[in-house]
Amino acid sequence: MKKTQIIKEIVGKKIEPYGFKYLKTDGPCRIFMREEHGIQRYYDPDDQIVRQYINIQESQYDTMLTVRFETDAMTKWSEFEILRELNPDKGSPWYIYTDEKSYRETLEILANIIVKYGLDFLKSISVEESIIPTKKMAEDLSVRYKELDRAFIKEYHIDPVPKSEKDIEEWFSVIREIFMQTSEYPYEEVKDLLVKIAAFMGERSCDLLSQNWIFPSHLKCPATSGGNPYFKVSPLDVVVDIWKNKCDKNGWEFADWIMERMKQELQEKQGLRTLNEMISPVDNIGPTDEMYCELYDHHAELAECFQKRMELETECMDEEHINRWFDVIAERMEELRKGEDEDIREGLVEIAAFLGVQIERHMDGVWELHINEENDYGHCYVLPSHGIVENILDKVVGGYKLNAIEWLKSECISALAAWRDSRTT
Repeated sequence: MKKTQIIKEIVGKKIEPYGFKYLKTDGPCRIFMREEHGIQRYYDPDDQIVRQYINIQESQYDTMLTVRFETDAMTKWSEFEILRELNPDKGSPWYIYTDEKSYRETLEILANIIVKYGLDFLKSISVEESIIPTKKMAEDLSVRYKELDRAFIKEYHIDPVPKSEKDIEEWFSVIREIFMQTSEYPYEEVKDLLVKIAAFMGERSCDLLSQNWIFPSHLKCPATSGGNPYFKVSPLDVVVDIWKNKCDKNGWEFADWIMERMKQELQEKQGLRTLNEMISPVDNIGPTDEMYCELYDHHAELAECFQKRMELETECMDEEHINRWFDVIAERMEELRKGEDEDIREGLVEIAAFLGVQIERHMDGVWELHINEENDYGHCYVLPSHGIVENILDKVVGGYKLNAIEWLKSECISALAAWRDSRTT
């Protein structure tokens, strides 16, 4: 079946009168694009064109199709819920087909949904607010976050290394006071200051929450990700939003959550000094850049190999299945403890591949690789559709080193719960 040709024939012809042209095939995605002129842009004032994308996506695991809508405008993303409501099979955005005839029928359904509902949805996610992070602010933060962090620390006489929880509270008290003092200023006058605050918050998240800066191309602003629980956030988005809303309850709530996480992590790290003297982790067992690359390049075949050898069922991902998987994973980790270092590394990568592929398959996850040779660290992320980053290899290695299989299982269950929550909000 010539799927691209069929998609062009059915969907392409349906949306061609609205200015969409076939752009490219990207893995399981067939993408159409049009340019909308005359829409006021605030992210990049020099670019008054919004590029709108319609993406017919095929599941890599089942015979299912969906459609996704994106623009390059700086707007808060929202899901196209109408797909779930109109799906005759279940409340899912994925539409099942069985053969070429039903493939064509499914595409006809999706094409009609695009025209009837999708074009208006694209219009709604093409309108930028006037007070948002700009391209220049995002670029400054990406290139100069360490320099800007140091400048903020010096200007406001902040000690960036907290000795107690009160030090962290003082950070946020200073930031809140800055927001309140500048809330009536013109936005242009506070942009540079807001970028400094974002740099400071991002660097403290890296220091205290075990996060790292990431600069993937699909993000308009740099983000920090990682931690326990894992989450991804753009400090610049958060800072601008809080300033814009004058520190109202909703705006400051997330800042409070980050502050509490930092205080908790500081408390745990101070307590772990004693614990680490009692535990003797196997320091020479990764995660290494080589392991990250192996996981990223071969996760599909590694996961399939592990699944078949261990005879695991993966048709769905729920707590019952996760418990069964981890019974097997626990036994496998015990076997690995008797092996050589190289065998241990290979075994842990295989386990990480299996778990990561389940996130990819059942939580609409996307794999990303980040290697920074200069700083000698790497990460292979799985990004579920709700945006929470799963650095799955780090977690598997941590669970192995500290003999914490129950913790690792709970992390997997928590990630699933967070994903489910994101689908209902």
